[in-house]
Amino acid sequence: MQRRVHLNSLRLLRQRWYKIKKSNIKIQISKLKLFKKAERTIRKYGMFSEGEMILIGVSGGSDSVLLLYLLNHLKEKYHLSLHIAHLNHGFRKEAGKEAKFVKNMAKGFGIPVTSKMIDVPFYAKKKRLSKQEAAREVRYSFLKNVANKIGADKIALGHTADDQAETFLMRMIRGAGSKGMGGMSPSNKLTVHSSQFPVIRPLIEIGRKEIINYLKKERIPFIEDPSNISSIYLRNRIRNELIPYIEKRYNPQIKKIFVHSAQILREEDSFLEDYSKRILPEFVTLREKGKTEISLNPFLNLEKTIQRRLIRIAIEEIIGSLKGYSMHHINEVIDSIASGQTGKRINLPKGVVVQKDYDILSISLKGSGVRGQRSGIRSYDINIPGTTSIPEFCLILNAEIKEPPFESGNGKIQSAFDLEKISDKIKIRKRKDGDFFFPIGMGGKSKKLKTYFIDEKIRRDEREKIPLLVSGGNILWVIGHRQDDRYKVSEETKKALLVKAERRIHDGSR
Repeated sequence: MQRRVHLNSLRLLRQRWYKIKKSNIKIQISKLKLFKKAERTIRKYGMFSEGEMILIGVSGGSDSVLLLYLLNHLKEKYHLSLHIAHLNHGFRKEAGKEAKFVKNMAKGFGIPVTSKMIDVPFYAKKKRLSKQEAAREVRYSFLKNVANKIGADKIALGHTADDQAETFLMRMIRGAGSKGMGGMSPSNKLTVHSSQFPVIRPLIEIGRKEIINYLKKERIPFIEDPSNISSIYLRNRIRNELIPYIEKRYNPQIKKIFVHSAQILREEDSFLEDYSKRILPEFVTLREKGKTEISLNPFLNLEKTIQRRLIRIAIEEIIGSLKGYSMHHINEVIDSIASGQTGKRINLPKGVVVQKDYDILSISLKGSGVRGQRSGIRSYDINIPGTTSIPEFCLILNAEIKEPPFESGNGKIQSAFDLEKISDKIKIRKRKDGDFFFPIGMGGKSKKLKTYFIDEKIRRDEREKIPLLVSGGNILWVIGHRQDDRYKVSEETKKALLVKAERRIHDGSR
């Protein structure tokens, strides 16, 4: 009897041992499967090279905890140096416990950690941002500062396939273009205050459910952020309400479809972006700090999708970032071009002004436009005879006095004036309000300079760059365009002033 009991006990122990062993094998296989999947993503996108320093953003949530375990698992294989960064946003009381949790985890791994508390609610109020916008700005600025301080090569973030699907749907709801719909790139540059830093997302092809299941099986602790279930935020409503509804009623694989669609859009967007950047110089007539001009004659022959991209690239070059811009703003510019209306100004976010003048589209920052140029009109005395250099107009004037016979010139780069008809000093200046002259060829009729420019289809901003040769309050010559009829030479002219203008080439460099 005792022998039978002993045998039964042994059998039960053996069964339990096999069960435990089988369970451990499953966990090991699950770990290898999950980590191998992440490593394939790392290799596919060339996320890091051997010997690099990686800064890991760790909040204490499931995604960032798994990211830490993954990179710690790979550090010997790739000879990586790791550093943890944790930010307390100051939103919740329990955030202090989360910071302590991350510090203890870092200590257990023997990985250095930088932890900081920043009052994001105060920052949001000061900058007039939403809590989410403020948190994002502060978080990324913190990560970049830590990365620079420790000499990190990359910043690793724990975004998952679920985050990608949520981003895709959220941007679709808000009306993003293909760039926005492409979601988060597995490996890209993080822009912080107009400067960039490399970012990698090794978990971007792994679902959140896989991550949580693995952590629970391995009994790896993590912290659930209670704000993730709040219905205040659009992302949470998409995550907790909309996606589950679509999965249940329409397609249980909808997240995979969103992630796949985002990848296709991202790849196509990358191709079109590179192509547009290559061809942009073919359409630009002026490119300088705070201003770009695009020639509309060839531009209008392009497909609208390329037109939109060229406009977007030109704006981004001027202000550094398209944050605050939507497809609506870009389409507003395209519509203004199609309308054919000259002189119309469009005010866009971040002080960008777009204006169409005949066959030129000007994109500039406020302050670099017409009004800024009109202020403080200066005049320059002309050396007669002699050469006068006027850097403001990129102009050199050669003046000489001649007796007949002489060539009158074409009125564009050279003109001749009857000296006896000029009673005051001769100067160079910009145009000013109320200017008029008597253009040669109009039968002695006067014309307002502004009307003349409009009739000649001279762009508004170009008018400020046209120098005027004047005497007293009278215009002698609109240099490069037309001479005044009152001062032309005739058969009775005894002495003439011959002036030749040479323009220095200005390439937009400063």
